Amino acid sequence: MTEIDVLYLDVDHTLYPDSCGLWSAVKARIEGYIENQVGMKGTEGKTLRHRFLQQYGTTLRGLQMEYEVDTEDYLDYVHDVPVEQLLEPDPALRELLLAVEPRIFYFTNAYRPYTERVLKQLGVLDLGFEIIDIRAMEFENKPLPGAYRRALQIAGNPAPEHCVIVDDLPANLLPAAALGMGTVLVSSQPDSIDGADHIIAKVTDLFTAMPNLRRG
Repeated sequence: MTEIDVLYLDVDHTLYPDSCGLWSAVKARIEGYIENQVGMKGTEGKTLRHRFLQQYGTTLRGLQMEYEVDTEDYLDYVHDVPVEQLLEPDPALRELLLAVEPRIFYFTNAYRPYTERVLKQLGVLDLGFEIIDIRAMEFENKPLPGAYRRALQIAGNPAPEHCVIVDDLPANLLPAAALGMGTVLVSSQPDSIDGADHIIAKVTDLFTAMPNLRRG
């Protein structure tokens, strides 16, 4: 079995369940931003956001490419959500992260201030793992190839075959798989396994799929 040196963990929808409502709150803010800055609301705004996700991977990338938007204003606006009201500390997640042998990097299309709030509320920020956020990726977000090259550089250029990425979106796993990384999909839908070596219902099942990641 290949030795794994680096574990890249997505944050939103991966470290916490969709049922908490956090990502729904972020999506509502994104649609509000589109309405305020682009002038599209309702179905029209949702359609634009969906196209941006399919074409660019994130709404921000689409707005950067097709509209003149203030990137920092967008990031501040869409991440202004009640994280502390929607998330609770997760002792099982903390136990998992403490038991992981490879180096851990949080690899997220969000930005650091919001990500730190999420990790703090989940009870794992103090573990000190590095965050690779949208700024660190120089705004070339997952699933664009540059995001993965940047993530490897930040980790010291490990061989991709010695890395594993965990994400809730199959589209974000495909470029990693093409590089040779191991891939784990967090999803309750078994038919969405395209591009994944393993599928788990929740991130705390990680050792069930890959016991070699456990320390010792």
